[in-house]
Amino acid sequence: MKMKILTLAFVAINSFALSTFAQTSFTWTGLGTTPNSWTDFDNWSPNAGLPGPNDHVIIQAGAPNYPVLAQSRAVTDFTITGGNIDLGTSFTFTVNGTGTTSGGNVNNGTIDFEGASVTFSGTIFGVDVIANCGSLFLNGSTFNGTATLENTGAGGVGFG
Repeated sequence: MKMKILTLAFVAINSFALSTFAQTSFTWTGLGTTPNSWTDFDNWSPNAGLPGPNDHVIIQAGAPNYPVLAQSRAVTDFTITGGNIDLGTSFTFTVNGTGTTSGGNVNNGTIDFEGASVTFSGTIFGVDVIANCGSLFLNGSTFNGTATLENTGAGGVGFG
């Protein structure tokens, strides 16, 4: 009987851990009642929660409004293909996994890529950019602030 209880407890704890740390992809829609608020569930799809440190955030063209951060935020993966994200005047947006920037604008504050890789290919950065990644790929982004880029792994630096 004790073995069954221990086995059930182990399964329950592991199930909770997996659901707590599973990555969700959140796409900005800008359809919330507070149009630029990161913390308005209705600005995201799915709108069942908010992006957290283990999640993937996607910003793309076509939303009626775009996010403005009211505090520093961190995510695992970040993709911007169009549209805008405003990091606020003194906030940092940290990406701890993969960054893909192929369009749109990132304004104000600091964006900090600290993960496996980042691709810069078309986004306009009106922010300070920090990238300490195992792989860097540069192919056409514009940096209007300070850009500190460092390859920290075997992935190297590529130019398109």
